[in-house]
Amino acid sequence: MIKPLTTTSIRLTLGLLILMGLLGPSVSQADITYSLVVTGDWTESIEQRIDAAMSEAVAVYNQYGSFNNHINVEYHPGVPTAEASYGSYLKFGGSIGTRVAMHEISHTLGVGTYWAWGNNLTNRKWTGTYGDQRIQEFDGNGSQITSDGTHFWPYGLNYDSEDSDTGRIRHVQMMAAFRADMWLLAIVQEPQAKVAQLGDSVTFTVGAANYSSLRWYKDGTALSDGRNVSGTTTATLLLTEISEDDTGVYTCVAKSGSNSLSSRPARLSLHGLVGHWTFNDTLQDLVGFNHATAIGSPTYVEGVMDSAIDLDGSQDAVILPAGVADAEDMTVACWVNWDGSSQWQRIFDFGNNTSQNMFLTPRSGSNTLRFALKNGGDEERLETTQLSTHQWVHIAIVIEGDDATLYVDGEAHDINRSISVKPIDFSPTVNYIGDSQYSADPFFNGQIDDFRIYNYALNADDIMSLLDGLPGSPSPADEGTGQPVNSCLTFNGGASG
Repeated sequence: MIKPLTTTSIRLTLGLLILMGLLGPSVSQADITYSLVVTGDWTESIEQRIDAAMSEAVAVYNQYGSFNNHINVEYHPGVPTAEASYGSYLKFGGSIGTRVAMHEISHTLGVGTYWAWGNNLTNRKWTGTYGDQRIQEFDGNGSQITSDGTHFWPYGLNYDSEDSDTGRIRHVQMMAAFRADMWLLAIVQEPQAKVAQLGDSVTFTVGAANYSSLRWYKDGTALSDGRNVSGTTTATLLLTEISEDDTGVYTCVAKSGSNSLSSRPARLSLHGLVGHWTFNDTLQDLVGFNHATAIGSPTYVEGVMDSAIDLDGSQDAVILPAGVADAEDMTVACWVNWDGSSQWQRIFDFGNNTSQNMFLTPRSGSNTLRFALKNGGDEERLETTQLSTHQWVHIAIVIEGDDATLYVDGEAHDINRSISVKPIDFSPTVNYIGDSQYSADPFFNGQIDDFRIYNYALNADDIMSLLDGLPGSPSPADEGTGQPVNSCLTFNGGASG
């Protein structure tokens, strides 16, 4: 019997829904899918564990790489760990988990199972051009992939000791390179999100291998050369004299015979205010269509500009759509009234996992108000005195080039002039207000008002003006209603990690 997918925790469920484009505007296409082939050997616990492992593994593959495959997932207690073959077969046994699932998925994609795998090995070293280039990008000149003929190192996720968020991402990217070296249709370089001013020119570039044709698409519609668009059947798409009509999501489809493969999506946004969530009895974005979704049972209460959203610190949070933080320079600003309590609550946390994120916490482990940004390496930080409690405070984070500034009530409290990571480097897809990428962290306890994201850097005068509201913004008005927030996703019980 083939069973539908199930979910096992609030945070896992939400992250997977976002990654698969089922919550908010769709920005990704799940190329790897799976079905659970349930037999008498399955128990409810086994099914939940396998489903959770496959869901998370497939989401990582589909976020960081482009692959086409449907996998039939079986279970048999007699299998010592797990096993898979090229194509659609994967069977769990004594080992069940996300790392195991990702490792076995690599076998369904050709690691040690496709006839051309061995053709790229000489003296247990990978000699394929794409794989060799990729491992040297990751680990430096002279680095090599080794293989016993069935598995590979590093980034093969063969053992738990090899597992990490960065390791999982690089595992997927190595798989794209391996498939290119095995003469399979592959995308080895994904197009990147862009931010442009009206009238600018923009290029999107894809790296494809072993294809016969390419075609660029915007919002799912095939593009043709003309007006301000050229290169629609090449690896580089050029858009000139950008207008509002050009904004949207771009993908490139590579074809070889009857096979086709779509790149990951890349969003083109105009320089400006990306989203403005007033929380004036609504979760809607005031300037566009980046409407938010609430989880738990938050309510609206009296705020600074009008009403604010009240998060209870137990299971309340707000989710913003993927794509809102796809920018090199950016500003995030909001009013916060913190009720205090535990360390590591989140005012916001935009990212993909615990290795790729940018977050603001009112109280870090060092009891500071901290903004941190990371992309697989060490955190790059801004911090100042722990946030005051039971009073409204305006906070803004501004990233511009190598500089990042933390503003509190319009004053710069910390500046870091050596920021090397930009949000666009990892294009956050799981974007929380009041929740964290880290499952052990507590939910935010307090109120948030007038939340704004700009895809450029506001200056000090701009930040100061936010304290009174920009032209066209809501002004102080009536009290909040205290009514529940509509369009909530409510789960029984609190969050599980």
